[in-house]
Amino acid sequence: MFFFRKPKLILDAFTSEIYQHAFEYAPVDYARNFYPDWWKKLPKVTKPVFTGNTSNITRNTNMKYCDGLTNEYKNSVIIPMWSDFLFKYNEDGSWVYNFADFISFGEHHPLDQRTGFKERYFHFKIVSPWAFRSDKDVYFQTTMPYYNYDKELDYENVPGTVEFHHQHTTNMNLFIKNKPSEFLIEFNTPIFHVKPLSERTLVLNKHIVSTKEFISKFSPTPFTYKKRFLTMKRIKEDKEKKCPFGFGK
Repeated sequence: MFFFRKPKLILDAFTSEIYQHAFEYAPVDYARNFYPDWWKKLPKVTKPVFTGNTSNITRNTNMKYCDGLTNEYKNSVIIPMWSDFLFKYNEDGSWVYNFADFISFGEHHPLDQRTGFKERYFHFKIVSPWAFRSDKDVYFQTTMPYYNYDKELDYENVPGTVEFHHQHTTNMNLFIKNKPSEFLIEFNTPIFHVKPLSERTLVLNKHIVSTKEFISKFSPTPFTYKKRFLTMKRIKEDKEKKCPFGFGK
């Protein structure tokens, strides 16, 4: 009998020395280490009760055995908040924010960049201290860790589909209702869930480098990133076409 191991997908996560607190106390990690507390407290069940000859479980079961939930925490990683983050939206439309580490920062994109979509919401981007680099050119789905939030939120964590082979940012985009509100995202709260759209086994490596090295490797991407990305991808594809068997894809 032959056993074949799944090929690996290497994801290197980098941060700089100024974010040593993130690297040591709230590092990116495998999602399986972030199962929500409410789920952990559910009692273990050994003998589910079925209805007649059907497959419907009616008694003696709970979400401890929900594949839809548990599969969310397999073969993926989560970035937790590396600092307390406080945001306040005022009645007059002004807003303020603060990070407890006094280093982190955020950005705002104006409404005219998304005319017709979520116009009653304010956009705020949390600039992440982490840069990801994938050894394969595959896509990743990014979402909020839905099951880690058992209460209604004053913000929405915007999902997306990205790749980390050509670009490396892991920024978190929030939509906040245009109404007076104030909320705190506490240190070590799971906030950014990254799931590869691949059957490869995800292997996470974490690195802390000097600020100079981090900037040289992962300089900020300009707003015209899409053109740059498409150019890089086209060059790569042209090189691969030279191989008659298409190896390297």
